[in-house]
Amino acid sequence: MRFLSFLITALFALAVRPHTAQEIYVNKEATGANNGSSWENAYTELSTALNNYPPGATVLIAKGTYYITTTNDPTAQINLSDAISIYGGFAGFETSLNQRNWQEHPTIISGDIGVEGVDEDNSNRFFRVSSEDATFDGLIFEKLYQGDQSSGFSGNTIRVLEGAKVTVKNCIFRNITAWQCAGIQTVSILNIDNCLFHNNYHFSGGSIVTLSTSGSSCSMVNCTFADNSWGTTFGSAVGGSNNSGLFVYNSIFSNTWAGASVSGASNWSNCLFNGVNVPSATDNGTHVFGDPHFEDPENNDYRLSDTSIAINAGNNAYVSSDMQFDLASNPRVVFGTVDLGSYESPYDTPTCLGDFDNNGNIDAADLLFFLSDFGCTGVCGADLNESNNVGAADLLIFLSLFGNSCS
Repeated sequence: MRFLSFLITALFALAVRPHTAQEIYVNKEATGANNGSSWENAYTELSTALNNYPPGATVLIAKGTYYITTTNDPTAQINLSDAISIYGGFAGFETSLNQRNWQEHPTIISGDIGVEGVDEDNSNRFFRVSSEDATFDGLIFEKLYQGDQSSGFSGNTIRVLEGAKVTVKNCIFRNITAWQCAGIQTVSILNIDNCLFHNNYHFSGGSIVTLSTSGSSCSMVNCTFADNSWGTTFGSAVGGSNNSGLFVYNSIFSNTWAGASVSGASNWSNCLFNGVNVPSATDNGTHVFGDPHFEDPENNDYRLSDTSIAINAGNNAYVSSDMQFDLASNPRVVFGTVDLGSYESPYDTPTCLGDFDNNGNIDAADLLFFLSDFGCTGVCGADLNESNNVGAADLLIFLSLFGNSCS
């Protein structure tokens, strides 16, 4: 009898104990009770889910475009003060995280809350985070616009406040315009893995990822920064007030067109730099320099082509055990050594650029082939920059490679 009484008491306690990691569902196409309890009854507005979540909640968001406000107020933002994990990339039927695919089912958080296609009335901020445990995973952030310096607000997509700890994984930051810091600003602890930052614009200086105080820190692994730009004042991809707290590994910095890409720091390893200024004290012999040869950057395809020097150029020691997939939802390490940037190439060792006879060296025989192909238009064997013609730009590339070995 005493045992039975104990068992009933224990079961009652379990029944009334609150869940510490409640799952909340968001799907703009849901037609159920709109209470977030399941995919069928999912919230249809993201702001409803995030403005009233319980501590420790896991928010699962189906594919589609969402906004952080249901109004047209560009200054509206979401404050995350309690522990929370926010995951995108769901079709809307999954029963576990490992069933999602953020490439096939993109979850977009957009700032385009006003007149569609007009930037000036977009949201100028998204998230302020004071939570000691917050995660953003599998999301696309786009179309934030903040061009008013007088507001005193940089226009951050995510602002990490003092005492907070934030992880951002498998996310894309694109087409964001801000006075300064279009991406993430932190005065605390920030970890960024497998993220892509492209085609963002700053009116005046600043960094896409900014460490604003001496006590802040940021670890960044397998990220890609490409085709970002600045206006009147040069800026950087990453940097700020505490460069000693900045750790960057296995990442690509290409074509920021502002004369700078990264602010000075010493905790860097296995990165690729192209068309950018290289920070002082970072050339420790692990970096590579040159065109990363993305698949189709003009159409925002920043996967690695088979000629990319970023293939197998990373260091597996920086890849955590939970980084199992790249930004395309493919395996993170394919041929034994991780690639640089946010995408893993399906190719093994890269085709040796300029070695036209495939003898392992870029030598006189290759020079003769190049000269015979010079002036060619259309599909050309010596078209090293994939511009459908062989000209002066290809010659400069070939001369920079001449004498190299492909081993």
